[in-house]
Amino acid sequence: MDELYKAYYIVTPISELYKMLLAAEKKNYSVFERNIREYLGSNPINNGIVDTLKSKSERKNFMYYNNGVTIVCEKIKTDYIDTASQLRVLPLVNPQIVNGCQTVNSIKKVLENIPENKIKEEYKNVYVMVKALVIEDMDDERNIAFYRNVVKFTNKQNAISDKAFVSNMDIFYRMQFEFENRGFLLFV
Repeated sequence: MDELYKAYYIVTPISELYKMLLAAEKKNYSVFERNIREYLGSNPINNGIVDTLKSKSERKNFMYYNNGVTIVCEKIKTDYIDTASQLRVLPLVNPQIVNGCQTVNSIKKVLENIPENKIKEEYKNVYVMVKALVIEDMDDERNIAFYRNVVKFTNKQNAISDKAFVSNMDIFYRMQFEFENRGFLLFV
């Protein structure tokens, strides 16, 4: 496929994402510099992320519940297998998290309170989807426009109210049918 940006979709252990964040902080490198949102702290969405990660029975489902993390970078160096973890490593050059600030900071909030030697074992089956996009020349206007669109469109998720789930229940469809049979229109 011509003219496409290189993209990697990576099922990533949350512990590895956490280690990447800590390494960046240690070097005073802001991985959120190009992110349009700051961490919002304690709110219903972030509390839900934290609660899921703390729950021993639910944390294994984290990847299915979460929209993931989008990272842009200049390039990806040659991948290799880390002999200690047996994980494939894709070294990102100048990574910037442009979507997933809430997710990554919520992961940090949970894992920073767990002894390092327990993180690997307790969270070994907890993953998050990471999309890494390579944008080689950030001075090129076409690449700048692409980057802005990635940020804009990946940050447009809308919350779903509990009412939306309830209105999708079979009882409402049956009620609509019954009202329609009696000459009424029921909007849900």
